[in-house]
Amino acid sequence: MKINKKGVALIIVGIIIVVFGVLSIINQGHKMENTIPVQAKITKVEKIENAKTKGYRTYTSYLTVEYNFDDKLYFNVIPSTLDYYQRGDIISIEVNPDNPEESTILGNEEVKQGNTGLVAFFGALLILAGIVVIIMFDGTGDF
Repeated sequence: MKINKKGVALIIVGIIIVVFGVLSIINQGHKMENTIPVQAKITKVEKIENAKTKGYRTYTSYLTVEYNFDDKLYFNVIPSTLDYYQRGDIISIEVNPDNPEESTILGNEEVKQGNTGLVAFFGALLILAGIVVIIMFDGTGDF
């Protein structure tokens, strides 16, 4: 029995993508681990429509915020899936003391993780597809 090279390639690429996704999640978690809570003022709210799903529209709000940290004024754009923020609102954010330009909404784990979990999931799907290809095809193109 010949091993299907395409299936092996899918598995290898899938493993690389899973490793990248997991390392990105770990890195992002460490990056915002020792944050300091700070009050920020929203100076702009931009709402972007995401893909429509089953007739529902979802939006991501991009909040431009300004905040003081160590007597210096900083600006950042923070994504949020919540749409009740308004220009002029004062919100609590977390600031990375090692890089004060880096901030996120206080307690917003979804933003911290980003889409890196989806990357790891996609890699797992490629691994599964590779296994299916190896099992279903013997390398000759026949079942």
